[in-house]
Amino acid sequence: MKKLLGIVVLVLLICGNAFSNDNRYKDYNAKLSTGSTEQKFTILKEISFALEFENDVISSCVSYIKMWKETKGEMCKKAFERLNGIMNLMGVLGSNEYKSSFIEVSNKIDKFKLINFKMRLKITVAH
Repeated sequence: MKKLLGIVVLVLLICGNAFSNDNRYKDYNAKLSTGSTEQKFTILKEISFALEFENDVISSCVSYIKMWKETKGEMCKKAFERLNGIMNLMGVLGSNEYKSSFIEVSNKIDKFKLINFKMRLKITVAH
C-alpha cells in the first residue's frame, strides 16, 4: 500500500501543474451535503487519502530544508504551489458537512457491527 501511495505521489508531483489549481478540494463539502451514506464513506476515504498525500508533499519539503538548509528545491516548490489546496482541505475538515458526515458514517458502521454481533451471538446460542 505504501509503495502504491509513493507511486501516486511521484506521478502527481511530475504532473504538478495539472493539479495545481486553487479550487482543489473545494467540492468536497457540496458532495458531503448531498451524498448518501455510502457516497459519504467514499468521499471520507478520498479526504483521508488527500490528507496523506498533502502530508507527504510537505514532509518532503521539510526533509529538503533540513538537509540543504534552503527552500529552493523542487519538493518545496511543489509544496508552496499546493498551499491554497491545503487550506481548502483544512476548511473541509473544519466544516459542519464533514463533521456530520463523519458521525453519520461512523454510526452506520457501529450499527452494522452491532447487528453482526447479535447475529453471531444468536448462532452461537442456537448451537
